[in-house]
Amino acid sequence: MTDQSPKEKILAVERLSKRYARDPALVRRYGMSDILNSIMPKTTPHSVSLREGEFWALRDLSLELAEGEALGVIGRNGSGKTTLLRVIQGLTPPDRGKVSRHVNTAALIDIGAGFEPLASGREAIWIEGTLLGLGADEIIEIEHDIIDFAELGDVIDAPLSTYSTGMQLRLGYAIIAHLEPGLLLIDEVLAVGDPAFQRKCVTYLLDYKRSGGALVLVSHDLWQIRALCDRCLVLETGEVVASGSPEETINFYIDFMETLDDGPPMTSTTTQGSPEPQDSQVAEAFRTARLSVERLVVSGPDGGPAESGGSVIIDIHVTNSGPPVRSVCTVTIDAEDTALRVLEIERRGDPLTIEP
Repeated sequence: MTDQSPKEKILAVERLSKRYARDPALVRRYGMSDILNSIMPKTTPHSVSLREGEFWALRDLSLELAEGEALGVIGRNGSGKTTLLRVIQGLTPPDRGKVSRHVNTAALIDIGAGFEPLASGREAIWIEGTLLGLGADEIIEIEHDIIDFAELGDVIDAPLSTYSTGMQLRLGYAIIAHLEPGLLLIDEVLAVGDPAFQRKCVTYLLDYKRSGGALVLVSHDLWQIRALCDRCLVLETGEVVASGSPEETINFYIDFMETLDDGPPMTSTTTQGSPEPQDSQVAEAFRTARLSVERLVVSGPDGGPAESGGSVIIDIHVTNSGPPVRSVCTVTIDAEDTALRVLEIERRGDPLTIEP
């Protein structure tokens, strides 16, 4: 009999807004003003507005996450993804809105952030563990598992300054993975590891979700989003422009970005449905494009059956019943039982224009 009891809420983000200035002089000036205003507030939170030279990194963003759920966050560089994780973690205060975290939280946002270069990998485990509130007995209990997971047994006592980026990633990830947080925030860093380590991380995160852990994953790797997340949202200029199931939202994001072709940014829309780009011609092309795969044939190099371990030819016939549209074709094969990628082929070069 399946347990139908409601899941406990892990995270609630309400009307979250964060503003930034790009000019260093304005950053210093506004920073001092914000500190003074936090000590002696003169305005209510609802009166926050942009000052000269500022922009919204996040604007009126709301979301909820329950135990055992994973939320993917995708969007172009500069869309506000990392800022969202930093505000959720408490590293950056919001200018408006509220973040409620009901469990202990661990974040892997910057690779090696907080690591002392002269410390050894083993010392880093103790330093990070202590900073996160673990006692000596608790650190001793998980130390071997962390070293084993990070695959750093031969160099764990070497200075961190001698570690590659990938080695620092493995160590940082292994540390937070073994703290058993109720909420885990990860920003893109899994893409830095080698394929074997990425598979290990995905397997761990699937087990973590099954045990009731909640996850917010920021990634440009759309396969990771599909494999790990229950829901996904797209950010553009700090606002949610689409949300829903990973498949629907990723398809929206891919189609829109190819149609947009680095043109004007997305405008704010409802959390589901078609995008509303500022260019009406682009918008019309997006809405009326009708692509369908008529035939897909996989064969060996000689035209015969494909064989395990050998090369294959993938012949895809696509028809378009709408106006011409620019598209990129990517073929992927995933193992459903383990969520591991078996094959990924992407056409290189400029997008194809598919005529009616």
